[in-house]
Amino acid sequence: MKELTDDQFHEALNSQDALGLVIRAHIHIEHWVGEFLESTLPQYKRFAKDLNADYDEKVLLACISGLSADLKAPLSSFGKLRNRFAHRPNYELSPTDAENIYASLSAKHKVQIQSAYKKLAEAHKRQVKSYSNLDTEAKINLLAMFLRAKVKKACAQANGT
Repeated sequence: MKELTDDQFHEALNSQDALGLVIRAHIHIEHWVGEFLESTLPQYKRFAKDLNADYDEKVLLACISGLSADLKAPLSSFGKLRNRFAHRPNYELSPTDAENIYASLSAKHKVQIQSAYKKLAEAHKRQVKSYSNLDTEAKINLLAMFLRAKVKKACAQANGT
């Protein structure tokens, strides 16, 4: 998989409808979960096919391998949202989808995401000044970027970079 820069990832998410946003975001998040597993488990790549783990099992294994336990619930929640799109024809994104992922964040991560959006809104002179006032797709986009960044950072730390 071609790894996208943060800007390319953001651009890719913004160019999609809700289905594309969720599926593309999930693909990239799952990629980084896999990269983390390869970084922390020396034999993971060799035995990954034998393990045949689904996304939730990979997230659990990543947490067992040192990924912050605070990420387990929101990563799983994002996976559940992806499954709703994958298994229900004509599924439409609802405010509850974003609320469920946000509710699964730790208190520390909620503060981080609100603070990050506030700085972004000020720097880019956005009309919507707070996370809570964003529309559902914008919230999902921000949550996806946040989760990807957290797993990507954990992967870099595991690699000593």
